[in-house]
Amino acid sequence: MRRKFYFQQGAVISTILILCSSGMISHAEEEPNPMPPAITSFDISKKIPKKSFTYAPNLTADFQIMVSSENDTDRHESMIENETHGWRWGTKGLLSFDPNDFTSDASQQAILNFSPQDSDIGETELIISQPIYINTELLQSGNIIPGVYRYQLTELPSTYDGMINDSNPERYVYLYIYYANSTETSPGDPSKGCAVKEIIITHNNETGDAEIKENGVSWSNDYEKNIYQLQVKKQVSGNLGDQNQLFDFTVSVAGTAGEWYHVVCGDHVYQLEANAETPLTIQMKHNDVFYIYGLSPTDIITVTEADYSYLSYTTSISDPENMLSESEDTISDPRSFKGSIKPEFVGNTEQVNLIFNNNKSVTVATGFAREYGSYLGIMLIAGMGAIGLAVSNRKRN
Repeated sequence: MRRKFYFQQGAVISTILILCSSGMISHAEEEPNPMPPAITSFDISKKIPKKSFTYAPNLTADFQIMVSSENDTDRHESMIENETHGWRWGTKGLLSFDPNDFTSDASQQAILNFSPQDSDIGETELIISQPIYINTELLQSGNIIPGVYRYQLTELPSTYDGMINDSNPERYVYLYIYYANSTETSPGDPSKGCAVKEIIITHNNETGDAEIKENGVSWSNDYEKNIYQLQVKKQVSGNLGDQNQLFDFTVSVAGTAGEWYHVVCGDHVYQLEANAETPLTIQMKHNDVFYIYGLSPTDIITVTEADYSYLSYTTSISDPENMLSESEDTISDPRSFKGSIKPEFVGNTEQVNLIFNNNKSVTVATGFAREYGSYLGIMLIAGMGAIGLAVSNRKRN
């Protein structure tokens, strides 16, 4: 009985092996490759290269989403219409900067805000991002059909002082929309709704290479060309000048509200805000310098030294390269400078200089007086003594 069971079991195994080798039993068909997962948002970002010793500008960057219309016939060369994935232009209400407000308007605007931060110092590039959301409810509503949908993203021109706008402010966004459950071999079920599976963003509407942007699209603006720094140097001169004495200075800048300036004096670092009610106070002795970084052409700088005339110091201010111009309402004080960089030097220099000199001197005898002064002094004293003696004797008589 046991032999018969083993024989039957061996026969069954042999039969299975023969059937598999002959192809009568095959593996189940593999599932087709799925499409990429649905995309529900992508980012736009703004980049600003800057000098490491400047703060971020206090500015807003304005962006606009526009729906392509049938009158806008241009399209990127890689966007080819076909029967299964046609050109659908744009649909209102599909993209929004606000996930809770998909307006039906043809265009929307968003504002990205830059503001100065302590962490800006040492950085050479600043980036701020804003998501653009895709209306998944509209995609699932049955009112959207598969196709390529195009939108235009534009950065609106900035009027911010010192900002150089992007030379190519437009970006073109192509949304590839499929049925949500589509695969590479199956178009999918319309009852399942649609989804965005691919996004291509280009810098040029007609030419250039299309590129799939998984992390969104960016704009870059130059904020270095018109920015400069001011160096203020302290000098003490004269035969009685004390080169170890500390002199007090106050510093202020009238500029765009919310701007910050990085001020460095030796090992001391300060944060100066535009239009601050209380000016910054700095102490310097002979040959010390301080720097104000991040100045714009329209900023008005005021640097004033305290009054040391009671110590017999005379203060003078010089602009060695003649790059600064004083304001019309300049303070009529020889110890104070108020002004800004001259227009012809804007964008052509990174640094302008001011020198504050305190002089304290006494006149030293020269020539005849130096050679014979001591003898004349002795004779003068002797003469005065003789006169005094004569007066005394006359009174006595």
